[in-house]
Amino acid sequence: MLASSFVSAGVGDWLKGLFGQEPRLAPFNATATIQGVAPRVPTIINVSDDYASSLIDFVQVTPNAASNVYVAFLAEDDNGKADLPSNPLTLGTDIIINLTYGGNRAGTISYIASGASADSCSEVINCGSCTGIQKMYFCNLSDSMQFYYQPNVNASPINPNLWTVGVRVRDLGGQFGFNSSRNFSYLELPAVENIVNLTWLGISPSGTNQKSTDNVTVINKGNKFIDFVNITAFNLTGDNFAASQARRIPANAIRAYGQPGSECIPPGTTFLHGSGLNVAAVGLDYGVAIQSLLRFCIYPQLSSFEASTLDLSNSPYIASVGRAGTADWRLQLS
Repeated sequence: MLASSFVSAGVGDWLKGLFGQEPRLAPFNATATIQGVAPRVPTIINVSDDYASSLIDFVQVTPNAASNVYVAFLAEDDNGKADLPSNPLTLGTDIIINLTYGGNRAGTISYIASGASADSCSEVINCGSCTGIQKMYFCNLSDSMQFYYQPNVNASPINPNLWTVGVRVRDLGGQFGFNSSRNFSYLELPAVENIVNLTWLGISPSGTNQKSTDNVTVINKGNKFIDFVNITAFNLTGDNFAASQARRIPANAIRAYGQPGSECIPPGTTFLHGSGLNVAAVGLDYGVAIQSLLRFCIYPQLSSFEASTLDLSNSPYIASVGRAGTADWRLQLS
């Protein structure tokens, strides 16, 4: 009992006697550090091009060239908009912006804006809708979308959006905000260039299925697979005969096809004078410098046509060195 009473009632008195007053803990410092907050890119406002007819987030193809792409976006920083980059901006440091294709054709394509090119970004000074922590930016990605890039026609539930714009902003504290949620459509354009040099050299009136010496080269200048080309053929009259006269190689003596082996037989197309007809199996893909040949044939024989349509004794239809008024013959592509 005495021991129990001593412990419960005497420890406090003993401590007071030891220190002369109530016991105290040692002093310590309290410190709070405010770290810079990373910026954000909450909204990529739109993607556009140079064509007045384009809708927002649609980019049209420029045949055999590249299209400019314009991107407007909003950035914000809880440290205040003064912490966001200001003009003049440095691409690759202050702002990194890229266009990416991750579709189903040939892997990933990515265009990254560069200050070394004609690309540029600038702060929109008079941003009426911006708050005290926001800035708006406008970027020009010059010649960024090549004419042979994949259009959005192959979108699927697995891959619904083929083209994406990504934006990264660096604040004055060296921290980054990023947004890659904006998709845009790259349209499809069928466009070809025709190198027309269709010739028959040294053909014989009695020859059968005489294939052309030189064919027509078709070059894809757009981003659509071309399997049909419409050709308008005309009777071959030559310099010695007016087009109104009967002396001619008629257009229906000529056939054409897109692949070798069928230019003289079906399914090759038999032409009619002045009529636009489709020539099949061109098989012209799109890409860098992609081209294909259209192949032609005189079928079956020139001598099988009525004599009134040909002058076989002194033919102006066959190119011959030194003979006045002769030439290599060509067809016109519509």
